[in-house]
Amino acid sequence: MKTNPLTDVSAEKSIARELAKRRAFIVLFIVSIEIVGAFIGLEGDMLAHALDDYAILAISVVALVVIGAMWKKQSLAGLRKQHNILLALLIVALVFQIYAFVAEANDPTDLGNEYPSLTILVLMVINKFI
Repeated sequence: MKTNPLTDVSAEKSIARELAKRRAFIVLFIVSIEIVGAFIGLEGDMLAHALDDYAILAISVVALVVIGAMWKKQSLAGLRKQHNILLALLIVALVFQIYAFVAEANDPTDLGNEYPSLTILVLMVINKFI
């Protein structure tokens, strides 16, 4: 059976691109854990203000576990499935982040960590689609 070398090259490029997205997800989830983890102690006095941070921290850890559990799935379909799962987790994290903006809008000291968290989450969503 003959194989088309052009198809093989494009499939390899697609897999390489998906692997690069996975590496970016790993880095951004770790940065998200660092950012949120640093602010949890500061907002611990009010559970409503720290709820989004705990949720984003848990979602980031779950996302890294998903990446680790699916590490050997190097096929294009496996990588895309993994990234779709991560996108669903990111949407949940964005909902918590939007809740945080509404809940903490009247307190500028508590609102300070929402901007970097939102930036990281938006970068991860962009990473999924580029």
